[in-house]
Amino acid sequence: MSEISTILVVDDDQSIVELLSDFLEYENYRVITACDSVQAWTLFEQNSIHCIVLDIMMPGQNGFELCRRIREKSNVPILFLSARSDDVDKIRGLTLGGDDYIVKTASPGEIVARIKAVLRRSVSQLQMSERILDL
Repeated sequence: MSEISTILVVDDDQSIVELLSDFLEYENYRVITACDSVQAWTLFEQNSIHCIVLDIMMPGQNGFELCRRIREKSNVPILFLSARSDDVDKIRGLTLGGDDYIVKTASPGEIVARIKAVLRRSVSQLQMSERILDL
């Protein structure tokens, strides 16, 4: 993939947003940030987003609701990043269409590695579907 991937980081905790942005930009990703679901939805509609890192507990519409709304329009990879570590939350996030669920105790390096992995899979699936269309 020659295009620089754009990652949308959605979290109401500014310190997490800044830390993830630093790590992702170091890895040559373009990072767009939002502090709530309303702002995230606007940015999602206005930009070509390759992956979303999404907090669950935010003011207004929560991350689960935003994921559901995004899934109505797109298959963009979504990684939940949450302080909630209960299995019921993980299962709900994955059932709603999340591609991964990361607890906030994970290191920034692990989060970046998971983003890279999900992007590799999404690029691979896109290439496979393009090959099928070429036949």
